[in-house]
Amino acid sequence: MYIDAEGTFRPQRLLQIADRFGLNGADVLENVAYARAYNTDHQSRLLLEAASMMVETRF
Repeated sequence: MYIDAEGTFRPQRLLQIADRFGLNGADVLENVAYARAYNTDHQSRLLLEAASMMVETRF
């Protein structure tokens, strides 16, 4: 789960990290849930949604 509060998330960087550790980049990206938070209220709602998602999928 990546909640981006600053708009700085870059999938390309995640691919570089995956490559460094010998992981399949596509698989790594597929396992990342991304959301952009635009303010603190939005961020709080996203955190609640993330908690719900983790319960449902058993992260």
